Amino acid sequence: MRTSSLKLALESGWSTSPVIWAMTLPFLVFGSLLRSMDFYPSRTGALILVIGVSQLIVLAMLLLVRSQRRSGRPLESMSPAQVVVLWIGCGVTLSLVLHVGIESFVNSTNAPGIGLATRLLNLTAATVVCYLAFTYLADGVVRTQVEVRRLRRVNERILSSKRQSEGFVEAQSRLLAENLNTQVIPDLELLAEQAEALAAVAPTEELEALQSRVAYYSETIVRAMSRDISKVELSRMSDDREDEAPPGLSLRVLARMVMHSPVRLVPTAILLFVIVIQQMVPSCLSRAGLMWASVISAVAIGNLVAWGWSSAARREAFGRAGDLTGVGIALQYLLMIAALVWAAKTPRVACEWQGGLPELVIVIVIGLTGIMALSVALETSRSSAAQAVVLESKIRESEALAAELDRAGIRIRDQIAVTLHGSVQGRLTAIALAIVVYIEAVGRGASPDHRQLLQRVTELLDLALSDVRAIFGEEQAPVSIETRLEALQGQWTGLIDVTWGMSPRAAELLGADPDLADWTHEIVGEAVTNASRHGQARSIQIRLDADRETGTRIIITATDNGVGPPSAHRAGLGSSRVQSRGGSWTLEPGPHGSGSVMTVVLPTGQVECAKTDDFAGGGAWGGRM
Repeated sequence: MRTSSLKLALESGWSTSPVIWAMTLPFLVFGSLLRSMDFYPSRTGALILVIGVSQLIVLAMLLLVRSQRRSGRPLESMSPAQVVVLWIGCGVTLSLVLHVGIESFVNSTNAPGIGLATRLLNLTAATVVCYLAFTYLADGVVRTQVEVRRLRRVNERILSSKRQSEGFVEAQSRLLAENLNTQVIPDLELLAEQAEALAAVAPTEELEALQSRVAYYSETIVRAMSRDISKVELSRMSDDREDEAPPGLSLRVLARMVMHSPVRLVPTAILLFVIVIQQMVPSCLSRAGLMWASVISAVAIGNLVAWGWSSAARREAFGRAGDLTGVGIALQYLLMIAALVWAAKTPRVACEWQGGLPELVIVIVIGLTGIMALSVALETSRSSAAQAVVLESKIRESEALAAELDRAGIRIRDQIAVTLHGSVQGRLTAIALAIVVYIEAVGRGASPDHRQLLQRVTELLDLALSDVRAIFGEEQAPVSIETRLEALQGQWTGLIDVTWGMSPRAAELLGADPDLADWTHEIVGEAVTNASRHGQARSIQIRLDADRETGTRIIITATDNGVGPPSAHRAGLGSSRVQSRGGSWTLEPGPHGSGSVMTVVLPTGQVECAKTDDFAGGGAWGGRM
């Protein structure tokens, strides 16, 4: 978040705003009045008239310049140097008009007064300092409000995104569960019932019909559904609300900021030095010094009291220190008023205060207003940075939470796609191949046990149903990769000879990373399924190793004795998913010109969910890995 700097304030529209002119008006008017009343005590009315006319001329100058700062005008973008020159011009104009007016209408007796050079120096310096202070204050207050509102708006959008993500996860879960319950599970149950109906007798024609239904369901329905499910995307509602109008200055906002802006000792000392010495009591420097010292002492005492309230012991006694901030600051200003009154009236200084009660009130108002403006400006710069840190931290937390919910929804989708495309389709492929092997054996005149075949078919269908139902069931304890590979080996017994081996380092990496183990099991199962279905292989060797260079990647090698890779293969669901996770894969002919060798390299570490379009494509692994 940007905080209001001096350069930004000077370049803003506040530097030529009539509001800033009005805010500086009491300082410059009463300051000029107090400095001139000592010389012309009987001409107060004429002095006020001349000072007022000079200020109206300056206002006309500011309005003229402001009209030229609009889009397409010569002064559309004024630099800080140009603004300072303008303010100096305003101070010079004030001094000249005031000097001419006093000499022409006030000083009728030609009494000695303030010289033109002194008036130019004092009034020009006071004009630049006042315009700079109030421009910095106004720009800081408004810019802080704008930036805080903007960050809060962003935070609201992030929270809205979080709610949408939560709704996405719930809606996606319901939708996917409904699809599984109405399509996948009933079809698998129907296949299981048809297989059980053949337990008594298994004519070849019935087995061929069952094999066709299993193959059709595996190749068409499951693959299409896994691909469709993987394409479900998270849609977000657009925020069509119009941007809020920029906030302005208000007495309520300023009052609240004053009561939460502690008075800083060093900046206040510098400001009071300028005000007291340059404008208020130049005829009595010793009393001016006493006023300065007494106010600074009041500020120091107030800061000590505020520090005591903020200590741990005081916090326990009075509650949170923040609750007493306003009270402490109010007491500080009361102390400063008392110090100014005492310093103006005490007889301890040789020269006397020449003004009456109205003049003293003017001095107090000007002094305290300047201190308030300076304190608010400094506190605005400090608090804006602190608020930005807090709000940006909340935004980062909300963004991280929303992103995690998005990933949760995608993981559900991913899990279903993997289960359908990997486990269910692999089991159905094994069923179809087992039936084909049985029919071929019968055709050769052999007498295979059809009950053993149907038992195997029924078991694989039950496992497929269990895989689907487990998606939305309670999370199970992770199963080791060795147990999974042994189960996969048993699933294909008699259909394709599956052998596997694993290095100790690979076992260590897979044991430490359940996501990587899931990935590896899916890839191995895919390799066996495709070697049997597409490559017509009778044996496949699986090897899991860690790369020798870094030991941080898993290398999966699958070598089969099938017909070899197709002449043209394209990247599909499995290969796209590997590449989307930073892995790589190759499919090459076997070492002796027959069979295929698939090599997949997977990086270790947490596996992130792939993007939606990574699931698009045709057959798994391009039809062959």
